[in-house]
Amino acid sequence: MEYAYIRMFPDEDSQQLANLPVPEKNRFVDLCPSEKCSRPQLQCLINTVQHGDIVHIQSVEHLATSSQSLQSIAREFFIRGAVLHFHAAGVLLFSENALTLLYHQHCYQESRVSTYAEAQKEKVKELFRQDMTRKVSDVSKETGVSRAMCYHLRKKVQAEVTL
Repeated sequence: MEYAYIRMFPDEDSQQLANLPVPEKNRFVDLCPSEKCSRPQLQCLINTVQHGDIVHIQSVEHLATSSQSLQSIAREFFIRGAVLHFHAAGVLLFSENALTLLYHQHCYQESRVSTYAEAQKEKVKELFRQDMTRKVSDVSKETGVSRAMCYHLRKKVQAEVTL
């Protein structure tokens, strides 16, 4: 049997629901306003899976936010003989052996994304420092940063100039 675990944070859209190839009746969804919310659907799923079942998960952070938490939760699935399929990483896990590697790979990718995003924000600020009259929409298109963030960064640059 195939199942999906979906942990929705308030700032997420429902895209991960569409990405997981599992019928609605086999989806276990927890709505989490914070990292430390209770997840009754996760526990229900753990109690449901059997040997040979596959649990589809969009990415590591939707299952756990720390290496220890990931190992603890995954161990519950592996004890029952289930396989974890992390779609974003393109990885199927059958045992605990690869968990630490997967978590560290995830952290490395997150840091690369964060570094790239910070570089793009600096580029936006530099463009506004060069010409405060530039259109926000043009800066957004040029850098790939959202218009809302460009407006925010332009205000920051304006505050720097007035100091």
